[in-house]
Amino acid sequence: MDIKVIKCEDLEFVSHVIESIWDETKEDGALFENWAPDPSVLWLEIQADGERLGVYSLKPHSSTTIDMHAQILPQHRRKFTQDITGAVHKFVLACTPKEAIKFITFIPTCYKNVIHYVESAGWNHEGLITKCYWKDGTLYDKCIMGITRDQMRDLTR
Repeated sequence: MDIKVIKCEDLEFVSHVIESIWDETKEDGALFENWAPDPSVLWLEIQADGERLGVYSLKPHSSTTIDMHAQILPQHRRKFTQDITGAVHKFVLACTPKEAIKFITFIPTCYKNVIHYVESAGWNHEGLITKCYWKDGTLYDKCIMGITRDQMRDLTR
């Protein structure tokens, strides 16, 4: 299996992916009709053997930190997940500024499977933002997960 990570200029594909996962990931009250791709985000397209699996978003959080999020189409999650992460890590190391020494993501605590997956990919718990995400009428915290450039490099060797 050949996993490819490329810069994604096809915002229609990005919108398709987001719409495909919208109902399971949206916060209460959020409407897809009000969503549009953020122009400050670098979108990465993930492919395997020519098939489009999903996208990753990379957005500067500060001069040293990039906020990363995976949006993988549901039908591809179990089959390719670890391979995708390794390929994305390699791409990120090669194609982000060396000043970006930290990568973070924010995961609502209601998504325990996502937190477990990110942990298994070598990311660390770095904190908690309390009471900030509504899902199905319940107010959840967000777990802050992070990894340094050096840690990411060590995992891809």
